[in-house]
Amino acid sequence: MDEKAPTMWRLVIGQSTYYELLWEQLPARQRAALQALAHRGAAEIYSQTVREDFRLGPASSVQKALQSLDSQDILDRYRGEYFFLDPLLPCWIRTKAL
Repeated sequence: MDEKAPTMWRLVIGQSTYYELLWEQLPARQRAALQALAHRGAAEIYSQTVREDFRLGPASSVQKALQSLDSQDILDRYRGEYFFLDPLLPCWIRTKAL
């Protein structure tokens, strides 16, 4: 077991109220894009399988959702791939926002 895991989960739990408030303010398509990114990663975000699995709609809708999340400083982009600015948020998404 990773020795850092218990500390990381304490941090995620400590931020859960903030994450829940943030989550509730996001439109469904943006939440779905974050779930896809947290579960599958940036490399697959536009694939048809991921778009179907997470009900993301067409690639243009995914792009708009990601751009909006970028403008809200939830995501950022490096070399064409989006990533979470808060490294704990995808952990929370994977466990709490199903």
